[in-house]
Amino acid sequence: MTEADWRAQRITFELGRLVDTGTVKLWFHDAGGDGEPLFFLGGWTAAHFQYDFVRPYLTGYRLLTWEPRGMGPSDCPDPAEHPYDLDVLSDDLRDLLSEIGVQRTHLWAGGFASYHALRFARLYPELVGALVTYNDVWAGDPQMSYDRIWEVYRTIVEQFGTKGIGARMLAGSFGVNDPPWFLDWESANIDEGSHAETVEALIGLGCLYADVRDDLEHIKVPTLVLRGARSWAGSELDERDDPSLELMRERMPQLEVASIQDGVAVIDKGLSAGQRVVIDGQYKLKPGTRIVEASRGGAKLAEAGVQK
Repeated sequence: MTEADWRAQRITFELGRLVDTGTVKLWFHDAGGDGEPLFFLGGWTAAHFQYDFVRPYLTGYRLLTWEPRGMGPSDCPDPAEHPYDLDVLSDDLRDLLSEIGVQRTHLWAGGFASYHALRFARLYPELVGALVTYNDVWAGDPQMSYDRIWEVYRTIVEQFGTKGIGARMLAGSFGVNDPPWFLDWESANIDEGSHAETVEALIGLGCLYADVRDDLEHIKVPTLVLRGARSWAGSELDERDDPSLELMRERMPQLEVASIQDGVAVIDKGLSAGQRVVIDGQYKLKPGTRIVEASRGGAKLAEAGVQK
């Protein structure tokens, strides 16, 4: 993939609109269609752009997305006078859904937006069909080391901002070298979506204060944790060495977990010993349906099968 390729797939801000919720104006994009609504909650760094690559493979859904307060063209109230916490973000999303006339939607959250999605699913379960999320439930999880990450992030923003060279340095701080276009892509995401004035209110929240551990047992909607099978450095991740994921399993009996392994989503749930379900693609919210993933070698559609 070249820069021209990922830019061609990009849902630019010009393609969306501002929706006045009565509290803030929020950037919103609706791809249209008659399918069930699926709302993308982008991470607070990559923004909604992180879902550009999967859109072509989710044609059965009405794809919705936004930028929360403090990001992109959405209003950026002064954090010194206006709170940026998970309850406020959840109320913003509730008000946006009301304004656009969506009574219920599936949610797919990435990065720190997972905190928000989990809180929203607890506060407004009647608005959520099913949830795809990451295993971010507690900023203080020692496995994540988010406090140390924040110190690096904060220092870059203070010295260089979130535009131009600042955006590139922030993208480089992730240490991702594969795919080769990642640095340019993530730099563009940060440059277009982040604002130095609200970074601490959002990224700081995710790294230092966010905590939805007490929400987990109250969330009853079907929930999938979607995670990579390897770390950024390429080493294999052991699910048993993940306190946040183990806590989710303990408190959410409906939870399923899918790990992307070499372009294949592997789901271990409800199977006999020694079996696993291998699906060519991403979880599509309805158990038993087909699953799609945008993999490097091109996406494939396949019915779920059992491997022994």
